[in-house]
Amino acid sequence: MNVYSEIQTSGNNSIFHSDASTLRRGAQGLVMFDELERQMVEFGARNDALVEEVAKNYVMPGYSSVREILNEHRILPEFLVEGVPYLKRFFGADSIFTLRASADTSGTVMLYAVVLWPRELAAVREAVEQFDSTWWIARSGQASGHLVFTYELI
Repeated sequence: MNVYSEIQTSGNNSIFHSDASTLRRGAQGLVMFDELERQMVEFGARNDALVEEVAKNYVMPGYSSVREILNEHRILPEFLVEGVPYLKRFFGADSIFTLRASADTSGTVMLYAVVLWPRELAAVREAVEQFDSTWWIARSGQASGHLVFTYELI
């Protein structure tokens, strides 16, 4: 008599049975999990340090949506820190850089890095052009449209 069974077993019905290879795989899984957890902690600490570096170089409101954006889009603090020497080079070391957040009607959040500019309009336009062509355009795609460098005449 041929009997078809959808459930097939290996012949060992003991649920308490384990061999050395199973234990090794389990231990390797725990080691991998511990490694991932360690990497996550390091990544979080690195991001926190970058956000603090951003706060040293940009004027930003106390706890605000700006910090939320920086924590949510973790590439942005890297860009902001990396961009400081270029901002100072093209806009002047004495320029003030601020961060502002804004959301459009669809809820898309944007972060604006704003240079407060006390001089003439032609000079700031030239500075923006040099900043963009030298540094920002090559990186802007990685920001996924969440970061805009701009200026405000004061």
